[in-house]
Amino acid sequence: MTAPTTPAPVVAPAEDVRITPYDQGMEREVYAVHTAAFRDLWGYQDRSFESWAALTVRSEIFLPELARVALAGDTIVGYVLPHDQAEPGRLYIGQIGTAESWHRMGIASSLLADVLGAAGRAGYTHAALDTDADNPTGAAGVYAKVGFVVDQHLVVCRKPV
Repeated sequence: MTAPTTPAPVVAPAEDVRITPYDQGMEREVYAVHTAAFRDLWGYQDRSFESWAALTVRSEIFLPELARVALAGDTIVGYVLPHDQAEPGRLYIGQIGTAESWHRMGIASSLLADVLGAAGRAGYTHAALDTDADNPTGAAGVYAKVGFVVDQHLVVCRKPV
């Protein structure tokens, strides 16, 4: 799915939630939210903190200046971790997560809206992300709410050996 970064959508976060820039000191708490949010979902791969961090917040293509977290008080309840794509002007949304108790409260859409706005101001023209059409969380609808549209379909087939 892709979305333009301008004009950036405006989506207010849930009451008592604020969207803030990501800080490296948040990496372990973001990992904890990620692990709890995805542990019971399809295709989840259990990774140690170090393995997860190497692929996300410590990756050479991670864009910490565009990453955002949602805070309820001092607790992280959601996050968006963007990465630079090889294609100029395109940002890739590598990971999005919301703590289960905060689902369906607009956390992900408000985070994405904030990231799209920041990306547009930083010179990115489009953002892309991937989602599973059978995602039971309704993620595709959240992404559509902030302007993402399906631009390609991939079919994956598996056969046990």
